[in-house]
Amino acid sequence: DQERLERFVAAVRGAGIPVVATNLRCDRGEQPFCAHLTDAALVEEGGHKVGVLATVSPLATPGLPADRQRGLTIEPILPAVSRGARALREAG
Repeated sequence: DQERLERFVAAVRGAGIPVVATNLRCDRGEQPFCAHLTDAALVEEGGHKVGVLATVSPLATPGLPADRQRGLTIEPILPAVSRGARALREAG
C-alpha cells in the first residue's frame, strides 16, 4: 500500500542509502514518496567515487492502479541516463 511504500523509502533514505530513479519524474504533491528520490547518486568510499544511475521500465506504470500513477512520468531511458551520466561527470 501507499503508506507502506512511503515508510520504506523514507527508512532507506534515513539509513543513508540513496533511492535512485533516473528516468522517473514525480510530483511530490501527488506521491509523497517522491520527496525521497534522487536522479543520481555519487558514492565515495576509500577514495573511490562511483556514480549510480537506475531506471524504471516504461512497462511499470500500466499495471498500477490509477491513483498510484498520478503524478508519475517515466522518461525514455537513454536520454535520462545520458543526462544523469553527464551530471555525475560534472560532479566529480
